[in-house]
Amino acid sequence: LSLSLSLSLSLSLSLSLSLHSGDNESWSELADIYLSQLNYSKALFCVEEMLLQYPHNHLYHLRYADILFTMGGKENLETATKYYCKAAQLNPRNVRALYGVLLSATSLCSIGKLSSKMKSDNQSLAGWAADTLEEEYKNNTENKSVLVELSAVLDKLYLRQ
Repeated sequence: LSLSLSLSLSLSLSLSLSLHSGDNESWSELADIYLSQLNYSKALFCVEEMLLQYPHNHLYHLRYADILFTMGGKENLETATKYYCKAAQLNPRNVRALYGVLLSATSLCSIGKLSSKMKSDNQSLAGWAADTLEEEYKNNTENKSVLVELSAVLDKLYLRQ
């Protein structure tokens, strides 16, 4: 989208949402526009509105976590990890949420500002996510070479003790 078109669309959607705040599709579209403009804080607000209306939708938790993960920083990664965990809790077969838990927890472990308890907790979360991913692939993949490759990748992402 061109900048002028996306600005026009975001203004129109904002006006529409001021009148009809329960329109989840409009919140989703507005979030997409803000993401295309790299305006993550406004996109987060849109997804928060979606979560308020549908708190049991694992895809909204996943989307919120993805935005926080993209923004980076210790606090955002901590919050992203929680939302990835919630998405995995709501849909245990959500592989993307499991990868999100693994990546965000592993990223947090690499930050030097964590207490030893927080680092241990994140290592445990990453281990759980890696084990669950392997189990999910074992149950749904007949090609054994894929499992060997997955195991190698997970070992690189998550340093197993």
